[in-house]
This record gives sequence, C-alpha cells and structure tokens, in this order.
Amino acid sequence: MRAITAETGGEAGAIRKHFAARQDLLMDLSSLHIPTLLAARRAEKQPDASASEALKAFVRSRIRYHPDRSPEDFISCMEPRNLDDDAFGTIEALRRQDQHIPRGVLEKGIRDGSFAIGDPHRPAQRHDHLVSA
Repeated sequence: MRAITAETGGEAGAIRKHFAARQDLLMDLSSLHIPTLLAARRAEKQPDASASEALKAFVRSRIRYHPDRSPEDFISCMEPRNLDDDAFGTIEALRRQDQHIPRGVLEKGIRDGSFAIGDPHRPAQRHDHLVSA
C-alpha cells in the first residue's frame, strides 16, 4: 500500500479507509479484473468458428485486452497466493472459468483433428502467463 500511495501521491490512511488490509485490496482488484476479462472474451466468442479460427480469435482477444491492463493482469496472476483460503478459492474459481475458454477450443480441435495435442488441461491452464510475462 505504501507503493501505491507513493506512486499516486495519496496517503495510506485514504487507502485504509476503503481497504482494511492488503488482502482486501488484492481481492477487490482480482475480483473485478477477471470478470471484465471474461466478458471481453465472451463478446468476441464465435460459436460457429473452426477450432483454429476460435484459437486465433482467443489469442487476438487476449492481445487486445491486455496492453492497457498489465498491472491488473499481473496482480490477478501472481498475487492470489497472498490471499487467505476463502479469498483464494474465490479467485481460483474465476480463473478456472477463464481457463475453460481455451480448453474448450483445444478440445474442439482435438475432436475434429485440427490439433494434435494430448491433454488440453495444461496448455489451457498456462495461457494466462502468455501476455502477463
């Protein structure tokens, strides 16, 4: 929180008025970012697209969404480990929804022969680090 106040020129007391602890701030940032990300992806979803076209659309969506949101994305990817178990579970449930999108595309590609990969779980789970890194 000190870094935020130093960067913004504010005071820690102002942040503490809204967020009693660092965890509350992290939870708020993550719980706002991931649903916004999911909404952006749903808006670009092409249900009748081939698996390769759907994968291209997913990647384009991710690239368009993230350039202006790198800090939020980084926090959502890297900071949940600092949350208590309940808050971590909430964020992980949101992240699993996010991972469901590329996993569905990869599974479709496996079924129709477009993609020759094994289990799509790992690549779908790791896609969130592509743009964040």
